[in-house]
Formats: sequence, C-alpha cells, structure tokens
Amino acid sequence: MKTVTINGKEYEVPNWVNWIAMNEDGRWCGYELKPMILPKEGAWYDGTGKLVFFRHELGHWMNTARRVEDMTDYRITIEMVEMLRKTQKIIHQANVAMGWYTDLDTGERIKRNFGEVIALMHSELSEALEGWRKGLMDDHLPNRKMVEVELADAVIRILDTAEAEGLDVAGAMQEKFAYNQRREDHKLKNRMKENGKKI
Repeated sequence: MKTVTINGKEYEVPNWVNWIAMNEDGRWCGYELKPMILPKEGAWYDGTGKLVFFRHELGHWMNTARRVEDMTDYRITIEMVEMLRKTQKIIHQANVAMGWYTDLDTGERIKRNFGEVIALMHSELSEALEGWRKGLMDDHLPNRKMVEVELADAVIRILDTAEAEGLDVAGAMQEKFAYNQRREDHKLKNRMKENGKKI
C-alpha cells in the first residue's frame, strides 16, 4: 500500500495506483493507467477495468485526474528537525572545543563577527561553484567531488553559526519548506508564464 493526500487528509491505496480522479458522484478512484473522462457516464476509465474507491466528496469532478507521484506529500518531519537540531549543537560544540571561538592572543572565549562568518559561508559556496565548473575532486577528501565537500562546509558553517546565535534553523527550514510548496509563484504553471520565476 502507499499513501495519497487529498485536501490534507491521507488515504491508503494499492501500490498499483498511479492516477486518481473523482467521478461525478463524488467518489475518488485509483487507476493504474492515465484515465480518460467519460462525460455521459460521469466517470473516468483507464481501459484496464481495474480501479479502487477510497474517498467520497461532492465537487467539480471533470478536472480532477492527477498522477499520484505529483501529489506526494513532501514534508520535513519533526524527527528530521530534531536530528538537525542535534547536528547543529554537535557541530558548534566541536568548533568551540577546537578553539574557533577563542581569542588567539588572550585565550578568552569570543563572540565571532557575524559579517565575517557570513562571508566565510559565501566563500564555501564560491569554492563549490569552482569545483563544479572544473569538475574537480576535493583536495582534502580525494574520494569526493569538490562541489559536494564545499557544499558540506557551507552547511557546517551555517549550522555552527546558527547555534552560536541561538537560531532555530531546523524549525525554520521545516516551516519555510512547507510554505514554499504552497506558494503560487513556485508552481510550474506560473513559473512558465511571462514574468514568472525562471530559476
């Protein structure tokens, strides 16, 4: 079985279901192949005779056919958030222990300059671009591509700084990721329009 989400509610359907659509009578059905509409019958049909009913509601039905894979409910779960928060804390604790928050002259604990650490994040991204542009392997981890190592460095710096500044990047990521999926200007049909976001 697999899960499809309609209007925020989850429903279990057989693994062979690749398309869903609502009939005129309000019943949602699952189909193996892309169904065609049969207006006189008030229903959809995929030619196989194989279907499953799993929900009932009233509403306009003639434009409801959609691929299940296009409906996947992409979510950052609370478990993922908690793991990222733990990762953020561990990275910062390690950097403090290694002396990156220590004044080299006095040995005293310091608060790092926010502008400087942001610039260092930029530097990691620039190095990632250079590695990608030239197809380079990394100098320090020769088994890995330079682009992925520099992107990892950027994430490490971001999480380290977030912990130092008391920022909940993991929670913000969860909320912003969910918000972005609802944004009209992020939907493909709107991005394809004139003045839509191309990249």
